[in-house]
Amino acid sequence: MKLLATLSFFLFLVVGTAFPLWLPVQEPLSTAKATSVIPSHQDLAGPVLAGELIGFVSTPVMAPVTGIVLETYFYEGQFVHKGQVLVKLWVRAANGQEYVSAPKDGVITHFYARIRELWPVAKPILTLADPTQLHVRLKPSSPASVSHFHAHDNLYVQLATSSSATVPGKVAQLDFPAKAPATLRVHLAKPLAGARPGSALFITSAAGPVLKVSKKIATSF
Repeated sequence: MKLLATLSFFLFLVVGTAFPLWLPVQEPLSTAKATSVIPSHQDLAGPVLAGELIGFVSTPVMAPVTGIVLETYFYEGQFVHKGQVLVKLWVRAANGQEYVSAPKDGVITHFYARIRELWPVAKPILTLADPTQLHVRLKPSSPASVSHFHAHDNLYVQLATSSSATVPGKVAQLDFPAKAPATLRVHLAKPLAGARPGSALFITSAAGPVLKVSKKIATSF
C-alpha cells in the first residue's frame, strides 16, 4: 500500500508539472504602430503630367458700402479664415461703422485699401488667394497623357522634388487654348506645402469618374 501511495503521489507531481506544456502557446501582441504611406507620383499607376504653377485662384473682396477706411487688421501674405474681420469702414450715409469680412479662407495677396481713404463700393478692397485651388500650365512634352484627365477626375499633385509630399485633389477645369499649352484648374484637399508661382509640379491621374470636358479658352485668375 505504501508503495502504491508513493507511486500515485509521484505520478500526480509529474502530471501537474507537465500540464501547462499542453496548453497552446500564444504569441505576444505586436506593439508596432501602423503607419500610413503617402504615395508619390512614382508609386501611382496613372499617367503623369509635368506642369508649372501659374498661381492660385484669387477672389476680389469688395466693400459692402462706400466708406472711409478706419482700420485694417491684416497684411499682405497673411492667411485669414472665413468670417474674420479684415477692414473697418466709417459710412457717412449711415453715420456708423461697417465691417468687411473674409468670404472664404485664403491668403491676402493684394491689400489696396489705405487708412482714411474713401473707398467706393464697386472697387476691390483686397484680394484673397485660395492655396487649395491651383492654376497650372501643362508642359506640351506628353500631349497624349492630357487625354487621360477629365473634369472632376481624382488626382495627386506633388512638387517636382523627391522629398515633397503628395496631396490628393480633383480636376476643376481643363482648358485647351489655341496655340498655347493646356491649362488645368486643380482643387486640392489641403494646401501643397512649398508651392508658389513658378513651382514645377507632377500631376498624377488616379481612379475617378470620367466626364466630358468642354474645350474653351483659358481665363486669367
